[in-house]
Amino acid sequence: MNITDSLTRRTSGFETIKDYDIALYRLKCHRDNIYHGITPNTEAADFNPKIPKPPVFACKFSTTEKYGHILALANEDGKIALQDTSTKGLPNQALDGHQAHCNAIFDVAWMPGELKLVTASGDQTARLWDVSNSDFKEIGVFSSHERSVKTAVFRPEDKAVFATGARGGAIMLWDIRVVAPNGKRKPYNCIANGHVCKSIDRQRDGSEVQSRAQSITDLIFQDDMTLISGAAGDGFIKVWDLRKNYSVHEKDPLPKYTMNYSGGSTRNGFTSLIVCPAGATLYASCMDNIIYAYNISSYNEKPFAAYYGHENSTFYVKTCLSSDGRYLASGSSDENAYIWKTNKPGSPLVRLVGHTKEVTCVAWCSVGEIKIVTCSDDSTHRIWKIGPEHEKNDE
Repeated sequence: MNITDSLTRRTSGFETIKDYDIALYRLKCHRDNIYHGITPNTEAADFNPKIPKPPVFACKFSTTEKYGHILALANEDGKIALQDTSTKGLPNQALDGHQAHCNAIFDVAWMPGELKLVTASGDQTARLWDVSNSDFKEIGVFSSHERSVKTAVFRPEDKAVFATGARGGAIMLWDIRVVAPNGKRKPYNCIANGHVCKSIDRQRDGSEVQSRAQSITDLIFQDDMTLISGAAGDGFIKVWDLRKNYSVHEKDPLPKYTMNYSGGSTRNGFTSLIVCPAGATLYASCMDNIIYAYNISSYNEKPFAAYYGHENSTFYVKTCLSSDGRYLASGSSDENAYIWKTNKPGSPLVRLVGHTKEVTCVAWCSVGEIKIVTCSDDSTHRIWKIGPEHEKNDE
């Protein structure tokens, strides 16, 4: 029995294997698995057919049973598209997308157990979509943020509650079942200035704006009542107790726990947060080119492991975990993607070579054969699968 059959049997519960390093060494991306993102918005005022297609900023596989092969992608133009990765598409083509926002989409979050998702956008809104049919049906608009919405995440196994984080430092919690008499949506809990930063950014025209260092870059639930946040440059990861109503407090909110950046660089912003399936380890990708592992059972403020070998020069570089938590994958500013074995910190196990610009978001399919998607500023996204050992990429 080959490694692919073993992995397929394992996902069905019929077989257990210790690891599958050998399979990851054979990840290949052939020409027919290279796609050119999403079609641009040709009606935009600044549309120029000579400019490369807008890059994909977010990609996530569905978490719904029997639909784990469905990939959602969102781009800089505010368009979103779905791709069935279980079938062959048209290589070197762009996907037809839906114009979901009038500004860039920075994140997407699938509703647990449903073919619905939330998009977070630079137009200062989050929007809920029903994608169960071929059309995108807008269900709700969540618009209390005053700056770009950078991230969104659903509470585990909860179809009604999700959180959003924005550039202004606000974290909001929403219940999609609650609609005001005027039809507007309001957050039921708000952590204003979650990552307080006293510094001021001065614009080129001399005007002053709130520091970008407090921008919320990522959110992740540890459990139903515990939310973890990271920011662009305050050097902290904060753990919030959602049994508290932070909206009623006038002073700066106090987290339940705080974990510190422990490196020596001034690039101490965190770009991506992931919690392992057991809920015990947090992986935090930092702008100092290191992914740190924190124990969130004890909430020790210092990391216990570090993964390095990639470059993280922008806040668009994201990470993901395999569904079993054994492997960690990340984009990189050096045009590659990398995979580490989580129980072996240090240098990466595998390097995925093929993109020609920064690799940003990555996604790991949780069903069937191993599939990893990488998106890049070269306006392409690639689907990596296990290939024969002797073959090279694009052969």
